[in-house]
Amino acid sequence: MTTDSCYRGTGLGKQLMNHVMAILKVHYSAATIEIDAQTHAQKFYEKFGLIAEGQPYIDLGAEVIKMHAPARKLVLA
Repeated sequence: MTTDSCYRGTGLGKQLMNHVMAILKVHYSAATIEIDAQTHAQKFYEKFGLIAEGQPYIDLGAEVIKMHAPARKLVLA
């Protein structure tokens, strides 16, 4: 997920993630959620229970890191 720069710091990204996390916990609780997060946003995603794994790498010019969590362990931030 990327939030347009004019909306960063407004809480919109957090609201969207809370909504998505709630849906994942209810409808996909047995699944493992995996994302490729830009490293500058890693702490943001950690607040929702996602855990970084491996080393960062470059994807389309951005430094990213793989993150994952069982959907049942995701949290609302």
